[in-house]
Amino acid sequence: MTVRNGLSAVEAAPSCYAIKQSFPASGDGMYWLVTPQLIAPSQFYCDMTTDGGGWVLIGRGRQGWRFNGAGQGSPATLRTAISGPSAFAPASLSTSTINGLLGGGRTDALNDGIRVRRAANDTGTAWQELRYHLRSEHSWSWGFGGGILLNSIDINGINYPLPNSNAFAASTSDVAIDDATMRVFTWPWFGHNSQAGFSYGSTVAGSAAGGSYLWAAADENYAVAFAQVWIRPQFGDAEAGFTPIGNGGLPSDSQPAIVSNTPSTMNWGVTGVLKVADPDPANDSPVLALAQVGNTVFVGGKFEHVQNGSAATPIAQNFLAAFDVTTGNWLSGFRPVLDGLVYDLEAAPNGQLLVAGNFTSVNGASNTAGLAMLDRTTGVPAAGWQAPVSNKRFAGSRPWVRAIDVQGNYVYAVGSFNTIKGGTSLASVATGGVARVSTTDGTPDPSWTGVVNAIPTDIDASADGERVSIVGRFTTYNAASSTAVAVVDQATGAPIPGLGAYVPSDTGPTTHFMLAVLDQGSTFTLGGSQHSLQRYRRSDLQFERAHVTRYGGDFQALAASNGLIYTSCHCGNWTYTDTNTYPVDHDYSRVIPVSWALAVDAATFDVVEAFEPQISMSTQYEGPWDLLVDTNSCLWIGGDLISTWTNQWLGGFARHCQRDATAPPTPAAIKHVRSKIVWRAVTDPAGSPVTYEILRDDRVIAVQAEKTYLAPSPGRYFVRSIDAAGNRSATTPVVVI
Repeated sequence: MTVRNGLSAVEAAPSCYAIKQSFPASGDGMYWLVTPQLIAPSQFYCDMTTDGGGWVLIGRGRQGWRFNGAGQGSPATLRTAISGPSAFAPASLSTSTINGLLGGGRTDALNDGIRVRRAANDTGTAWQELRYHLRSEHSWSWGFGGGILLNSIDINGINYPLPNSNAFAASTSDVAIDDATMRVFTWPWFGHNSQAGFSYGSTVAGSAAGGSYLWAAADENYAVAFAQVWIRPQFGDAEAGFTPIGNGGLPSDSQPAIVSNTPSTMNWGVTGVLKVADPDPANDSPVLALAQVGNTVFVGGKFEHVQNGSAATPIAQNFLAAFDVTTGNWLSGFRPVLDGLVYDLEAAPNGQLLVAGNFTSVNGASNTAGLAMLDRTTGVPAAGWQAPVSNKRFAGSRPWVRAIDVQGNYVYAVGSFNTIKGGTSLASVATGGVARVSTTDGTPDPSWTGVVNAIPTDIDASADGERVSIVGRFTTYNAASSTAVAVVDQATGAPIPGLGAYVPSDTGPTTHFMLAVLDQGSTFTLGGSQHSLQRYRRSDLQFERAHVTRYGGDFQALAASNGLIYTSCHCGNWTYTDTNTYPVDHDYSRVIPVSWALAVDAATFDVVEAFEPQISMSTQYEGPWDLLVDTNSCLWIGGDLISTWTNQWLGGFARHCQRDATAPPTPAAIKHVRSKIVWRAVTDPAGSPVTYEILRDDRVIAVQAEKTYLAPSPGRYFVRSIDAAGNRSATTPVVVI
């Protein structure tokens, strides 16, 4: 029988607590742990002293915490540098690893809650112990600054009732007990140069000195303490849930199909902001629109230049540019000349590019104001197609088209215009900012128009040919009450009766507007103000579920792919599940970090926490304004993006391609020779380095690159390959030694 003392991978235990219970003399240090959810044994640091021991370290650091689901630093650094200046740079485990340590259990089932140990003086000789007692949390979240739901908090053994880890008592306070040594706030306060950590209150001083356990940027007080975060799952091997493996072995196990958090390397981008008769001068985002036609991705917006990397000389190219869908390289042959910004782009059925914005002409050609079709290679206006708009209705000195969508034989358009002309005869149709024109020559449909009383922002014509959905800042459609949303018949343009109304997230009414709509399948999704992402039942538009963000906020774009809905927002802090209330109060089920874009499951509307794009915005914090899933299943995100978390330059947009979700081949020709197991090497289809997991009886006991394993004891052995993305092959059949 294997001894589960945690001293080797073969002897890995399910928890630090189990080791301490079985081996009371175990001291503080590194131990091997494994659960069915961790899959493979790994080393972690265990505190075997405090309150009887059994704690596992999941994070530590001074200023600069990210509090993100992907983790920070490296697990090796976390377990080897526990305290002192070498541990001041934050390191934390990923959400998936921590859930593995929980063994599939709930975070709110931790008997001891979440333990935070933070320095109480600048020399690190005094400490404060915090215990967060969770109210309802099914799995791990790093959402301390957002407000993890609590029953109470213990500070140095004294219990204080508290609704959540943010308490919403003050904008700078996560735990509003007092304003000195009992306060804890974790958000990136500007007074700390936006460096997040476990901060004290206003009277606690810190220092920028490299060796101080209490940090402050200058003399702003509210010192950020060096802190450690621990949990104590209390289960042993019998409760861990390892399932015996049959003689045939296990099937393959691939990662979920979702795009990578890290953008693919692309050298080219767009830079600068050029405002010409701009109807939205407060928006400084260089990229507002993305579309793919053939092998080209077109980028539109307010930019002035294209640029090959951060140090290159900018090349003049205003408002619209083309890039290769695979390499991201700029296509210099596409050089249209526009005199105004681009708001939206769509692929035309004939393989050309439809462009909408506030320009008065393209290449100086007549009848190209606001809406034009361009040759996808040269950027020249397409012969035989014209649909210019005129007579502005809302802000700005020009008429403009805000959004377009193509469905069937029509281009649907919304914006600030009273007249649209088109076709070879330039037939003129009066309208109130809503129209459709022929995809063949641009002729407007005089029977299909609408009137909105304020700016429309997005339009989506459903693929089933039934409906057209329009969202914006309006409160009436065709003079009838219709706040923020109008759903009309795709054939007639008449409002569809019997549908529910948009449900605002606040009392407004100036904030009752939507910015994005997606009508797909059996669901209807809205994104906009105040900071809300909402799902409605498509059949009758009855409200079903929502997520709301905090600090920053409004959702600005939607795109669907592979059972997921991707959405973006000017939100770099927190998203709250199961609430439609802003400002957010206690009425939510979960808080998790959000980084400018997120994914939700199209069927359940649950946030897919594995997606947290590692991108940064400019100081304008506009966030992404458009999303595109290309034919390679890569997600393009466009806005005021400037870099990745690793400081790779981004010029307004990023491309996140699919993670490798294909399992490598199963090791072949496995056999045993005396006490050795040998097998034939495999090659991963994606070219990823391959290692091998050796399983004995019911669990992994070793991970190695070699193709020979010396079995340490008798048992039932299996081998499988694993690639760098974490995809696992099926195991070999059993080999008995």
